[in-house]
Amino acid sequence: MGIRFDWISMLSAGFFFSFFILLLTIFLRWKNEELNKNEIFVILFCLTLILIRGMFPFEIIGGKTFYIERFYYSEIYIKLIQGYIGNVRIGSIVFIIWIAGIVIVATKKMVRYYRFQDLTSKGKLIGTIKIKRKIAEIPIFMLEDVQECFITGLFKPKIILGYKEQQQCPLLLKHELEHYKKHDLWKKLLVEIVCTVYWWNPFNHYIRKCSNNLIELKTDYQVIQDVEFAKRLEYVEMISGLRKYNNMRKYGLGIAQDKEFIKVRVASLLNRENYGKVKKRFWILLFMIMFSFFIVIAPAREPNDGTFDIESPNFRVVDDNGKYIMYMKEECLGVLNELPKVLEDKVVEYEEGKE
Repeated sequence: MGIRFDWISMLSAGFFFSFFILLLTIFLRWKNEELNKNEIFVILFCLTLILIRGMFPFEIIGGKTFYIERFYYSEIYIKLIQGYIGNVRIGSIVFIIWIAGIVIVATKKMVRYYRFQDLTSKGKLIGTIKIKRKIAEIPIFMLEDVQECFITGLFKPKIILGYKEQQQCPLLLKHELEHYKKHDLWKKLLVEIVCTVYWWNPFNHYIRKCSNNLIELKTDYQVIQDVEFAKRLEYVEMISGLRKYNNMRKYGLGIAQDKEFIKVRVASLLNRENYGKVKKRFWILLFMIMFSFFIVIAPAREPNDGTFDIESPNFRVVDDNGKYIMYMKEECLGVLNELPKVLEDKVVEYEEGKE
């Protein structure tokens, strides 16, 4: 068993990447049910596998290949990937457009990132936070233009506050510090890389939204751990009023919070039992994602001239005194001196007067 990289494996990875992101989005919106810690762990693991499925589009040799017959996928593949425009293969043109798109999208995102970093540099320094077991101190800036609380900067992190009331909520600052300790900014960068590579995929919006929502809820659970219910309620009231990512959206660095998920987030945090059973649909999703690594969806191929299907009901082998004559309907295909094991169940007795 090995791995192979080709157009078929890339198309299969793109299909499963889109399908599972859509399915995960549906599962997360299902009746807006609250999510416990165990479920967050399983869902994030599913999301990680989905990202790996998209970023490493390899076919595991020895896996099962499904040939799709009587479906437009085969025709599209043959025309768009294996076809030619003049002497140039269309697949090569598609690959060049893909790479050019990655360069353009990545450049635009970097420009927006530096624009946003320039904006945050105009904030007023109001303090610093010392991280235990780490030498660096994280500065805290007040920046009224954003009106949000967040941490930014991969190599030189800083916390941005939008108004003074946020500074008076220690759990809110702890929330941003947890992002730093758990390297969440790097995880979000990985998601952006995947979205950049698959810039043409309409489901990029959903994977970014899912990852941001889940990381926020995971961090919430870490913050309220062993916190009395009154302080937890105060924290929930604070985050429910935030418009995180709204201002950053115009800089291409985030996405507006999902209002429906805010309800899930609040309901989950107010639940006094943070641990619980994982819903069946998330286990099913995890199994499907893991199973997909061994599946490649390939277009149906026309058989070469001279080939025939031994599983066809019209195929039979006639035993004529030790000689085995193969027929497809009434057409003789050839004679075998020895009978292969695979054809033993196809043998019928020779009938007098019938060729």
